[in-house]
Amino acid sequence: MDGNQRKKWNKGGRKPKLNPAQNRYMFRLTDDENARFLAMFEKSGVNTKAKFITSVLFGKEIKTVKVDKATIDYYMRLTNFHSQFRSMV
Repeated sequence: MDGNQRKKWNKGGRKPKLNPAQNRYMFRLTDDENARFLAMFEKSGVNTKAKFITSVLFGKEIKTVKVDKATIDYYMRLTNFHSQFRSMV
């Protein structure tokens, strides 16, 4: 079989990954542990639970962003006040 025959047999599809993740692990959590896990997952902002678990296991940095509604409201009012002050000057 030469390279031309192989190309004819290729019907398309997804290109294989260079380093596929084939190893899987399973663990069980109690209700309390699951609640803590879900809270940590939501705070992290990561899209998938798999990425979150691997980042926690291997010590990668997890960024959490907290949005304080009171601070946003203060900022908006301060910006509005500043724009009114500039319009008077």
